[in-house]
Amino acid sequence: MSDSDMQTTERVLDALRDFIQSCWQSEPADIAALREVSRPPMGNLPCCFYANFNLFWAGEDLQVCRQIVKDGAIPVPVVSQMVAGLLERHAARLEKWSMTETVALMRMLVSYFRGKGPANGKEFLAIVEQTLVALDRVQSWIDGLLPWNELDAHLALHRPISVI
Repeated sequence: MSDSDMQTTERVLDALRDFIQSCWQSEPADIAALREVSRPPMGNLPCCFYANFNLFWAGEDLQVCRQIVKDGAIPVPVVSQMVAGLLERHAARLEKWSMTETVALMRMLVSYFRGKGPANGKEFLAIVEQTLVALDRVQSWIDGLLPWNELDAHLALHRPISVI
């Protein structure tokens, strides 16, 4: 039996709940690793920004897919394939920032959605809604790293570049 055959909806929901529990109260290992990521010439801050926005857009994509299923606009198996492709792309982006636990969770979800996947809209919504909670929680940890107020107080946007 392949890994995707072993991934029932209930097992995936259990894995999502475990992930959420592990990062709810205590800083996840991914965040500790992210604190150390630096890419020349930009250093650490842009890495944190990118990881934050990668998770933001993953959530936005999932919300669109969730609404499509709620509306019954596209069959669940088709939307499941869309979710798998989107999560694979977001996982590849997050991998650049050493987010190994989050990437592993996303790749497990990719396998689930590409495999047997949810049997119906109810199962799809249950998985996607728990995924949103999990990814939003990781994003909230990253968001807490970023010095939003200090940036706003000390930086001014550049004027637009003039076109000759």
